[in-house]
Amino acid sequence: MADVQKKMVILYILEILKRYTDENHTLTQKEVSDLLKKNYDITADRKSVKKYLEGLVDSPYDIAYREIPRASAEENEENIQWTDFSMIHDFTDAELHLLIDGILFSRNIPVSQRRELIGKLENLSSKYFKTGAKNILTVSGEESAGKELFYNIEMIDEAIANRKRIDFNYLEYHTDKKLHKRITRNGKIRRFTVSPYRIAATNNRYYVICNNDWFGNGLSHFRIDRITNIKILEEDSRPASEIDGYSDNFSLAKHMSEHVFMFSDKAERVRFRMKKSLLSELFDWFEPEMTFTEETEDEVTVSLISSLQAMRLWATQFVKEVTILSPESLVNTLKQDFKQAYEKY
Repeated sequence: MADVQKKMVILYILEILKRYTDENHTLTQKEVSDLLKKNYDITADRKSVKKYLEGLVDSPYDIAYREIPRASAEENEENIQWTDFSMIHDFTDAELHLLIDGILFSRNIPVSQRRELIGKLENLSSKYFKTGAKNILTVSGEESAGKELFYNIEMIDEAIANRKRIDFNYLEYHTDKKLHKRITRNGKIRRFTVSPYRIAATNNRYYVICNNDWFGNGLSHFRIDRITNIKILEEDSRPASEIDGYSDNFSLAKHMSEHVFMFSDKAERVRFRMKKSLLSELFDWFEPEMTFTEETEDEVTVSLISSLQAMRLWATQFVKEVTILSPESLVNTLKQDFKQAYEKY
């Protein structure tokens, strides 16, 4: 072997172990030698391959092997033979399937980027790892949405780290089934300038939690896949101490629980009566920091903190099972909603 090849052999062997082995597939020294010849046109004798494999076993890489008695040993050779080499990958197949499923069903990531991400995850295992990535179907219109998603996330993350404002255009669908930049009332393309604080994922979407000066001192939410032409400004973000509902000990989990549909109104305490058959749905959407009273065999009264707009939508979904008791403003809003719905039908 040439000197350069000799230096590369250990890297080639590492790649062979990564590609061709896992907990269910192993290679002998001879099989490693054969793959060196087949894949890289490198001929290595048995002792050289043995030396490189032993070096990898002693390295930080997690390489498994099995010791067996040697049938016949040459002079100065140990009576124990190492065989059945395999790489212990960082992720199990079950863990990779879990990650891939999360990407596979994430509607805000365009199909082409899903395939790319899944391909990278597949490469973390051996060639024997199989997924359904090739069977991803493109839903009409979704490929055009969210092409800037990962770039936007990087930019927002940088702005948050440096406590800088960002500005951007925001996209929305029109009846032509295409995304258009949101415009002002006088027909001009609108630029949003906000102070970003956190990135959150919910309902298979990514959102930036921020303050928009147009809406005072409260928090706003923008879908990151609908953001385009983003820029980081030199202007500093508004301090968290000036923002209602935000502070240095801000709890993202609590905020998400109170804003399950990412409405930006202030969260308030809500009481409602509901069928107990709906409890699983309740816990799917809200954090368990809620209280139960007046429990019967079929119903229970619930008290929790929520965005009123989010609770309005949630209660409407389960109108037959849920009765809002307070606040009175939400009760009156729902009465009006149901009245208008009744008149339409």
